[in-house]
Amino acid sequence: MTPEEIEKAQLALERKQLEVDKAVAERDRNFFNRNTGVLISAAVSFAAVVVSLGQVWVTTISKNNELEITTLQRKAEIESQERQKDRELAASEAQRKRELDLSAARFITENRKAIFGGSAEDKEIFARLIPTLFPPEVAAPLLQRLENATTGPGRKIWEDARKTAPNGADSYSPDARFLATVGPDAIRIWDVASGRELRSLNTGSQIVSSVAFSHDGREIVAKAVDGSEDTWDLSTGRLLQKKR
Repeated sequence: MTPEEIEKAQLALERKQLEVDKAVAERDRNFFNRNTGVLISAAVSFAAVVVSLGQVWVTTISKNNELEITTLQRKAEIESQERQKDRELAASEAQRKRELDLSAARFITENRKAIFGGSAEDKEIFARLIPTLFPPEVAAPLLQRLENATTGPGRKIWEDARKTAPNGADSYSPDARFLATVGPDAIRIWDVASGRELRSLNTGSQIVSSVAFSHDGREIVAKAVDGSEDTWDLSTGRLLQKKR
């Protein structure tokens, strides 16, 4: 083909492309004009769906937050009530202990002559009577004080009474496999199934008023009448902590 023919063919192709582009534009314009209402309605519906989903999400978050707040408030109320009960029980126990101590003091004062100046038979009667009249946490320290305040043969009467008097401090482990018993100078750990003594924890001269296993059964805590508290590792018998 000659250059002139090639140029004419290119011009013809360009005109054809323009006609196609014009036809496509006209078709799109006609489609939009015919479906404008449908497209706008669809857009509005989609926006409404988005808004609705957003409201549901916000409502769900709000309800979850309200539930969480209510749960925390209820938990705080329960903990507050439990602390109040603990304080009331502690105050009641302290009041009971004071009344018992006053009763014991009056008992000693009223019977002072027989307890300190009476015969051995008189002392033995009171040595048996004291653990009967008073609970272990009062009887044990009372017998200890009488023992410390007595010299000569009469001292052994109070010593024997203290060692043989029930202490009320025995305690089972949480799984009931072990039993801790309190003696005059040691806490003994027993295997319940076999009745075998497993370990002895030396308490020295302290008068232990109560013993308790930890929740996991790995430690044992002993409280003395003077308010001190010792904690042992049950598996090794090692003293872990002393509180005074």
